[in-house]
Amino acid sequence: MRIKNQQDFWSGIMFVLIGVGFALGATKYSMGTAARMGPGYFPFWLGTCLAILGAFVSLGATSKKAEETTVEKFDFPIVFILLGSVVLCGLLMNYLGVYISVFLLVFLSSFASHV
Repeated sequence: MRIKNQQDFWSGIMFVLIGVGFALGATKYSMGTAARMGPGYFPFWLGTCLAILGAFVSLGATSKKAEETTVEKFDFPIVFILLGSVVLCGLLMNYLGVYISVFLLVFLSSFASHV
């Protein structure tokens, strides 16, 4: 089994892990039945579906028809710009209001595309 499309493979693995996490977390709530759903019913099946779809994506990345791609290096400046603009928006929300804070969020986040 050779991984031809690394982006699809690793994103599928991420979906499987998130789906399994949600399904396991939902088991702490009562499940109920399909007719009388409990609070854990929907998150359990949503996590299960996400895990199954992630498995299909990962398996599709190993097929002969998959296009060959590699995962590029992680770009830390973009992450810092985006996280910084979100944190700044949260800090300035009480002082400047919603409109100006969200405008600054969008304006500062736009610099991430130019890095």
